[in-house]
Amino acid sequence: MGAGSGVRGLGFNYAVTKHDSQVEIYIDRGANCDEENKTIFDQLSLHKEEIEEQFGDPLDWQRLDGKRACRIKKDIGLGGYRTDELQCQAVQVGNEFVFIE
Repeated sequence: MGAGSGVRGLGFNYAVTKHDSQVEIYIDRGANCDEENKTIFDQLSLHKEEIEEQFGDPLDWQRLDGKRACRIKKDIGLGGYRTDELQCQAVQVGNEFVFIE
C-alpha cells in the first residue's frame, strides 16, 4: 500500500509479505534520474540522527548503489499475511494494523 509524500518521486509504502511487514520511504524519480535519487538520499542521510530521533527508532538506510532507486525502511517484525492467528492478533491489537486474508 502506498501514499504520496507531496514530493515527486518520494513515496511512503507499507508492505506486507508472507512473514514480515515494513514501512519505507522509496526514492525514485523515474528513468534517467539515478543521480538525482542518490543526491536526495544523501541529503536525507545528512540528517539521519534527527530523522531517526523523530521517527523513534533506528532505520535501515539503503542507498542501493547499482540500482536506480533508494529506500529508507523499518522492518516492523510483527508478522505478515501468513503469520499464525495468535501472532496476527498481536499485530492488530498492539499496533492497530488490520490484516485482510
